Amino acid sequence: LLCGLVNKKLSKTCYLHLGFHKTATSSFQETCASNSALLKDSFGLTYPTFICSANGKKVNNHSIPIFSMYCDHPSRYHVNVRWGVGNKIDEVNASYKKQFVQSLERSESLVISGEGIALLPPENLNRLLADIRQYGYDINALAVVRSPYSSLCSEIQQTIKMGKYIRLISLNGSGQIPRDFKIARVTDRIKKAKSIFHQHIKFFGFDRACSHEFGPVGYLVQNFLEKDPGLFEYTKANESLFNLTVRMQNELNKVNSAIVNGKHNPLFQKLDSSVNRNFAFSGKFLLTEKEYGLVKDQVELESEGINDLLGHDFQDRSIQFADSIF
Repeated sequence: LLCGLVNKKLSKTCYLHLGFHKTATSSFQETCASNSALLKDSFGLTYPTFICSANGKKVNNHSIPIFSMYCDHPSRYHVNVRWGVGNKIDEVNASYKKQFVQSLERSESLVISGEGIALLPPENLNRLLADIRQYGYDINALAVVRSPYSSLCSEIQQTIKMGKYIRLISLNGSGQIPRDFKIARVTDRIKKAKSIFHQHIKFFGFDRACSHEFGPVGYLVQNFLEKDPGLFEYTKANESLFNLTVRMQNELNKVNSAIVNGKHNPLFQKLDSSVNRNFAFSGKFLLTEKEYGLVKDQVELESEGINDLLGHDFQDRSIQFADSIF
């Protein structure tokens, strides 16, 4: 797939940050991008920024170009659908590949970060790794694991924020669980990562990372990139929504979701950030006790699986609930 003169000696390092989802990955990506000169000039680390050829958007989240390049159906990839570039996907992916090759060829060492990379099927992920290795890179991989209930609340919030309706969530306790509702199986991603990377991957707990002096991003800078976190300026991204904001946005999504029949819906409405600030009184988004009861079995099963794979440090320490709005 990738061409060019290749140094077969593994003398360079690719720091491959796989996420997982909702573990400050966006903040890590934006911090690396805003400190790219420091990374390059002081440490010989390249953090590439991609450009989408169809719309000129700058892309710091490497999930977008890499998943688009290596997934089986890039025209159906939700980012490409939202951006309306599905009809130009060959051109877009060719441009991404050219930029990727340039980074691989010109870098001493490379930092790649994308929470969506871990969602690639094993054969697709192995193809990506082979393409990186043929340019002389050894790969050090990392995944940050969030406890199951905390992760579920955060993923539900993000899914609703992106414009999808979730039947479980309501304003008045009327939420129901569809028969096909399944929480994200982080255990499956852990098993896949272990089978592919073996001893070349580290798993960090999100709760421990959050207790770092410079937050979870500083924790990654120190423990993954092995750099002094005090040298960096930090950027927060993808700020959380308050409980009432999430629930009201879900009601809007029920009427007009962001994607309809595989296309971006122009009628989709997103609540303004000023609205979110007005709802600070409602507290952080959590499930109500009734909503949790509908998914409790799945959460506990996932918790047991993570404990078996990684130990009890990655489990929920406590389960807290939101009060009903009405």
